[in-house]
Amino acid sequence: MIDKSLLERSSLFASLSADGLRELARVATLSHVIAPGEILFDIGEPSDALFLITRPRRDTGDDAPVARLEFAAAAGRPIRADHVGEFGVIGGVELLLAGLAPKLPRRCTRAVAVTPLVVARLPAQTVAALGESDTQFRRLLVREGARRLLDAMQVQVRRREVGAEIALAALLAEAAATHGTFHGNRVEFTRKTTQDELADELAVSRRTVAVHLAEWARAGLITTTPLALLDFNRIRLLADLQDVAPADVHQEVVGEIDHLLDAGDLLRARTLALGFAPHFFDAPTLVFRAALAAARLGATSEAAALLERGGFVPGMTGAEVSDLVRAGLNRLRDGDDQDGADDDVRPRTASERRLATDIAALLGRLEKDGFRKAATPQEAQAHAVRAAAAYATAHDIARSPFAAVNRATMTLLAGDAPTAAQLARPYLSDRSPAPSYWSAATAAEALLIAGDRDAARRAFDAAAGLPDSTDGARATTRRQLRLIAPALAMDPDTLAEWMPISRPAAGLGHMIRATDADAPTRAATAKRIAAGVERAFQARTIGALYVSLSCGADIVLAEAALARGAELHVVLPFSIADFRAASVAIGDAEGESDWSRRFDACLASAATITILYPGGVPRLGKDWYYRQTFRHCAGRALERATHLDTEPLLISVVGGGDRETMASSSHGMGEWVAQGLDTAVVDFPLTRPAPAGPAAVPSVAGAAVVFLYPVDDVAPDAAKRLSDALAGRFGDALQVRALKSRRTAYTVVVASIREVRSVVEKARECAAANGVTMRIVCDHGGVRRADGTIIHDQLTRLTGAADVPGAPADMTLATSAYAMEAIFTDRRGQTLVPAGAASDIYALTWD
Repeated sequence: MIDKSLLERSSLFASLSADGLRELARVATLSHVIAPGEILFDIGEPSDALFLITRPRRDTGDDAPVARLEFAAAAGRPIRADHVGEFGVIGGVELLLAGLAPKLPRRCTRAVAVTPLVVARLPAQTVAALGESDTQFRRLLVREGARRLLDAMQVQVRRREVGAEIALAALLAEAAATHGTFHGNRVEFTRKTTQDELADELAVSRRTVAVHLAEWARAGLITTTPLALLDFNRIRLLADLQDVAPADVHQEVVGEIDHLLDAGDLLRARTLALGFAPHFFDAPTLVFRAALAAARLGATSEAAALLERGGFVPGMTGAEVSDLVRAGLNRLRDGDDQDGADDDVRPRTASERRLATDIAALLGRLEKDGFRKAATPQEAQAHAVRAAAAYATAHDIARSPFAAVNRATMTLLAGDAPTAAQLARPYLSDRSPAPSYWSAATAAEALLIAGDRDAARRAFDAAAGLPDSTDGARATTRRQLRLIAPALAMDPDTLAEWMPISRPAAGLGHMIRATDADAPTRAATAKRIAAGVERAFQARTIGALYVSLSCGADIVLAEAALARGAELHVVLPFSIADFRAASVAIGDAEGESDWSRRFDACLASAATITILYPGGVPRLGKDWYYRQTFRHCAGRALERATHLDTEPLLISVVGGGDRETMASSSHGMGEWVAQGLDTAVVDFPLTRPAPAGPAAVPSVAGAAVVFLYPVDDVAPDAAKRLSDALAGRFGDALQVRALKSRRTAYTVVVASIREVRSVVEKARECAAANGVTMRIVCDHGGVRRADGTIIHDQLTRLTGAADVPGAPADMTLATSAYAMEAIFTDRRGQTLVPAGAASDIYALTWD
């Protein structure tokens, strides 16, 4: 017997009379708690009861599903047709199939708990008898059973229509919801799922499932041993194509790509756009975004090829671009390949105009990139002419001032100053309804091209003072000013100074250990350092500081940056706990916690925290890791300065008692000064006791490492030829290893960054000669012992030891460790463009 109020919570039983409710409550029984994944009833069992589902505690107040209903299929695994919420009733389909007769057939359904459940068991004969006597209740029983049967039929139909890839995505998304454990965007499963089970569920061959899973593994969406979802959001978007309106899925995909572009996660943005383009008839919205990501990566030829894939080629008129955009969007809306052309070729909506303008302007940008890289004046002029024409096309579509002024700029660079000035004159003032930095800077550029330099200088000053003016925006304008300075017979540095930008800085300095002096002396030393650091900050506008957080000067520098509103970027060689023990706690004497407290406060306010080697503190050779921490900070400051078109600064707190080792502050400052870079020196006023004994000899040495991954499955004979060819080129420097995917990968360890280009070129030649597509990832780390032998454990811990799925096979990639080492030690001819989230991966090219 159960409380009849429980039955009244069900929409099905609420219609029963008071007598009917009492009778059903009298014969019902309440079960024990059923665990998630447990089967309430199974296909083939007697169908002698219905079940009312409740939670053990009913105070959650949400509508999440608590059980899943599955139907038997003619072939293959049961159909997952319906999810049931709390106070839902299951087990009545068989009652409907029997015509509500008391004698019921064997079950054709299965019910599985999604969350912990308590169920009320309701005898089927009593329910059938109530249906006979109560017309309204009978109608509700029939409607509920018919709805579930219809759901099962619709699932079968959708499976046949949407294709195996989308159906597989939907199946995995559902499995994630029912028995998956979420770790952010990653999902791991609580029970093993085989490819045979997935194939049976989808009624397709195991090979079909294996092909899709292999493609997804290469794209970085899943791992297969064991099965886990690495990018649940993309799997979910694919699954949505089964049930959600395509226009809504398209809009969400575009929003996700734009978010990735804004965050600088260019590889994922490109991969997401290319992955979904076939599902949306190569919609121009996605083709454009894939090309934009490629252009920002510096892959100009790929960007041009992607635009050409959508039909967008240099020399198109505004009408032709507009027509292609509208035809592509019509295909997306209507789901077929309609022509879409008519007499009015101009886009009808603001979104169509914006997209057509953006595509035409991107064609112009690609030509502008060609102008920058041109080897001869004649080649540069040809690119400038084509860029001006592309921007003219963009202007024709939507009368964009941005496109018009860029057209004028490229006309100037093509050598036609009078025409450029004439083109710029209609845009000498900002006429936008809501003035922004970009609209104001565009008008200022028009003034400069038109020859009014004084007015242009005032306009640039005004633009720089607008609320949405940022260092990044001003840096883009500075690069444009440097580009046009020679055509105006002006000094590029003088013109760039019209756009002031804060400087990034690296910081380093001595520790203040508890053993260096008594507590009052240490406190006074820290105050004097803080005063000197404050003077250094007052003399310069610093926007970001890259520093470690050892007790002493590092923490004082970090606190000064935060006090002035600068971004703090912390770089640690080891995990936070290991670094605290090795480099922070030594500043506090017994009973003290000042440096530890300040360390925690700086971490809490840091914009980013980078841990270079999370594998733990090495027992030997710590000096090399501390040295690399400073070099990484220096590389970050140099990289940011390059992106902002400004000069970096080192703030160095140095003084007495510093023994010359590779990890010492004076050694780091010497490396910085040797690069001819600006330094602000703050005096360290404490003479520390000289360390006892000789300086430790480093037990590890840094080396550049090139990882080589065949992208696709390689036939055994081709793999053997490739291995032999690589061994012939690189000899003992080549390491061969087996990946979890059962492929063979290769590693080449070289002495210096300067040798990497030659290794990459030789590896690509070997791959091409043997018909193998190769992905290349460059890394740097302490992988050699002092005697030159390789430390294999350290080699496999490097970031580059993991493949980068989804990246273009012909693009050489680099980790941040390689990038910062290259930026600081060998900037000649290398271009490193951040390509992954938080600059974890870079696209590497050589001039």
